[in-house]
Amino acid sequence: MNATSQIEHRLYEIEKWSDNEIVERHLCLIPTSKTLWYNLKGYVVFDYNESLNIDSWYYDNENEFTFKETKMTNADLKKTLDEIEKSINGHEREIYNLEAKKRDIEFQLASRMNNVGA
Repeated sequence: MNATSQIEHRLYEIEKWSDNEIVERHLCLIPTSKTLWYNLKGYVVFDYNESLNIDSWYYDNENEFTFKETKMTNADLKKTLDEIEKSINGHEREIYNLEAKKRDIEFQLASRMNNVGA
């Protein structure tokens, strides 16, 4: 088959931005028509073939070869940090209560030991 009856695929970097940061990045070898779908979903599309002046790849069928990188946003990181801090604070209260119970039991044992010896 020649290139005119096959489907053109190009190499793209596709990025999703949030809070002035890249939160998702794909390196894709996809049909050129698929870039419209990514644009409509809010992704920024960069065409490596055009930028580097390299030839496209041609396949009999539409294929999508993707390497995906995902990153948490600042808001997600802050939310996760808050949850961890709340969990630590909860455990600190549990530890404090357990230490108080431990001291109470140690006091009771010491009192009993003193009463046995008297």
